[in-house]
Amino acid sequence: MQAARTRPPRFAELETAGEAYARALGRLETIVNQARDYYEQGNYKDDGFAKGKALHPGLLAAWDEFRLAHRALNDEVVRLNDELEQAELARLDKAAGQRLTYLARKMLLEAKQLVRAGSVADASGLELAEFRPRLEAYEASVDALKAYAAAHAEEAKGVSRLELVIDSASRTLVGAKELMRRKRDNLKYNDSDRVLIGANHAELVSGHPAQLMGRYNDLAERANDLRWR
Repeated sequence: MQAARTRPPRFAELETAGEAYARALGRLETIVNQARDYYEQGNYKDDGFAKGKALHPGLLAAWDEFRLAHRALNDEVVRLNDELEQAELARLDKAAGQRLTYLARKMLLEAKQLVRAGSVADASGLELAEFRPRLEAYEASVDALKAYAAAHAEEAKGVSRLELVIDSASRTLVGAKELMRRKRDNLKYNDSDRVLIGANHAELVSGHPAQLMGRYNDLAERANDLRWR
């Protein structure tokens, strides 16, 4: 950590969040190790769980500190990554001969923002005021990529597996629309849906956030396999 701080570029907020994370992790590790040794060695049999009870409040406090530090660090990393992606998108938008790359990258960025807005436990928790604009922006980006690829077929053929990415993007769009409709129309999950959700197969339920996430993950995986010739 200290060595990294001496090297450019400097990101003060990221460094502060990283240091807080390291401190919280260290404190949590110390008390977890104490509790592990205490229980693994069976010492609770000798003191009637006295030390276990004494460790418990500190363990909860250390976990809460770590959880908050982890969230703060993650939020800072996400913020910086978003800035970098926007900067790269702006560069591609102005670069000659990069229109297809720009449209593909823009679609993927809009997909990520959409899924972030749709990361809720179930459709009832969806905020339509936030989700709908993301959905509209994503749909526009998918349509733009499709239209360009159709109008520039030879250029599109030069990108291996682009058609698979476009197909996956379309499936992600359908999943997002079904999630939006379920919230908008207040459609409850039926008994069959609840069985699937209870069996950890929510990705099979139309209009469930897990289905949208699953389709996005497939899109991201296929996009990672794109080959620009």
